[in-house]
Amino acid sequence: MTKTARSVALLLMAVLAAVPAMAQKSADEKPVGDTSRELELGRAYTKDFYRGELNKLYAKFSPQFQESMTLEELRTFRHNVSSQFGVEREVISEKIIPKGAFLIYVRRSRFAKYDGAVELIVALRGSRLIAGMTMKPVEDDG
Repeated sequence: MTKTARSVALLLMAVLAAVPAMAQKSADEKPVGDTSRELELGRAYTKDFYRGELNKLYAKFSPQFQESMTLEELRTFRHNVSSQFGVEREVISEKIIPKGAFLIYVRRSRFAKYDGAVELIVALRGSRLIAGMTMKPVEDDG
């Protein structure tokens, strides 16, 4: 594993620790109705992240998430993701998963510098607030 990959992995572990249930399957997953609003939010937040519009994105972080990740750490995370994976070249899938008080936006994509699939996970809570965010390589099943 390269130094950059280790840095991304360590930052991802820290972010996942802030919202431990967000990327795990749980018994409280229930069918959800119309998720078009949340899908659009997830897409917009993803676009802000990829374009480097981090001040705008950080303003959408919940106060609790801002306590666990500073704007500077978000900048480092964005830089590491860009260095490690490159630009997104294909969206494989995206979905919303309900998890208790959260709606989880999961976007699986392929990137220019990485051969496998990568998931961006954004936990949404309340009125458009980001309660957690991570990105990780996943098994590529199609």
